[in-house]
Amino acid sequence: MNILYGVPGEGLGHATRSKVVIGHLLSQGHNVCVVSSSRAYHMLAANFPGRVHEIRGFHLAYKDLTVSKSRTATLTLRSAPRTCG
Repeated sequence: MNILYGVPGEGLGHATRSKVVIGHLLSQGHNVCVVSSSRAYHMLAANFPGRVHEIRGFHLAYKDLTVSKSRTATLTLRSAPRTCG
């Protein structure tokens, strides 16, 4: 079976758990294509060479150990593609 597996790139919790699932799917003979961003992309690409493709992801900005909505919005707008399509 062909499987497209998307992993959130913010933090490494999802990537760490997904690494186990992806490994299991591959061991069962499935064709797995992984998409991710940021730190998760780098970690998974090192473990599954040629199967992980980098995409743009959402990033959270923090201030005083909490998520800053205004900084997150600014960061998102700065890193968004200029055009679609």
